[in-house]
Amino acid sequence: MKNTLGRIFCMLSVLAFTKMVFAVTSGTYSIKVKVVEGQLGITITTEELNLDYVVKGTSVTSGGASTAVKNTGAVNIDLKLKITDNSLHWSTGTALGDTGTDKFVLATVFHEWNGLLVSTNPYACFQDDDVLTTGDQTAGTATGTGIFASEFVDGQAVATPEGNDGVDIAPGTQVNNLFFFNAPTSLSNSGQYAQEQTITVTVTAVQHQ
Repeated sequence: MKNTLGRIFCMLSVLAFTKMVFAVTSGTYSIKVKVVEGQLGITITTEELNLDYVVKGTSVTSGGASTAVKNTGAVNIDLKLKITDNSLHWSTGTALGDTGTDKFVLATVFHEWNGLLVSTNPYACFQDDDVLTTGDQTAGTATGTGIFASEFVDGQAVATPEGNDGVDIAPGTQVNNLFFFNAPTSLSNSGQYAQEQTITVTVTAVQHQ
């Protein structure tokens, strides 16, 4: 009887051990890849823009100053933009007038370098769909979605010309971003007044479809 029980115990032990070994002898990798027709690449040719002092509760445009990005790849691209950081940790509004305590708005349009200067009302170049958020948004054309592109406003705003927006940018082509900033109505930390706030905007290239 003892021998029989011993044999059964040994068999069960071997079976349990074998089952455990088989359970960890294989696994899987997930390899993800996107194939494109050619190399994607961009260079930020003008990366910094200083709006200087802005009074709380007021807004400014960048006027004749802009940032610029150049397609250094081998295929036509579209550009995506989003806010990825702001040094004073204010919250971001989602419409041109969506400001408040510790809450600002930053909007952008692709345009010719003097797009705001030739408009009689530079503020009219910006609409709610031009507001940068913390989520990726893909640029559109002024004749299409209008995202990050100035639309024509009679007597006020000059539309983004074809070829100057963030869509279907050919290799070797550079485009410019002009900006609108709406300051917080107040700051909860009075020590932040007159401190420099740095807002980081990330630009990403995707192959034009």
